[in-house]
Amino acid sequence: MAKQEYSSAENFLKNLMGILALIFLVCFLIFALAPDGLIKVLNVIGDKIFGLEPARLVSEFPEHANFRFVPQRLWLILALSLMATITYLSYLVWRNPRKNLPLVPVILLSKLTSSLVALIYFFAQQNYFVNLVAFITDFPIFLVVLFAYLRVVIQKEKELVS
Repeated sequence: MAKQEYSSAENFLKNLMGILALIFLVCFLIFALAPDGLIKVLNVIGDKIFGLEPARLVSEFPEHANFRFVPQRLWLILALSLMATITYLSYLVWRNPRKNLPLVPVILLSKLTSSLVALIYFFAQQNYFVNLVAFITDFPIFLVVLFAYLRVVIQKEKELVS
């Protein structure tokens, strides 16, 4: 099978999606293996540097201490599902950015939603550092992926016109 040639815009998107697939996979593993550990680290940073209130950990809900599944874990389950999904979508775009370009808006929607909701929660409801970190990490990812996606789309439109 011959190696497919990609434009510079497609190569940029391909490389970006490969890097993001690895980052998302690492985040999935951190969320899965040490969710409270991640929150603890962010709580310490938020408290010591910014004086922000720490987010509660699942282990701090004594009314659920004897149960394997606690309601707060539902959000972890949903986060893991999302991380697995965007990891796989990023991998698919990395494998073939031309064929799988229509998958990029799904990743964009995910990153825009998570960043905006985190920012809204930070200012309107829960002044937790973890919400600010979610915005600080996801919104730049949204912007970079949007830039890469639009470069490919604009390049394809120019090719159609000429």
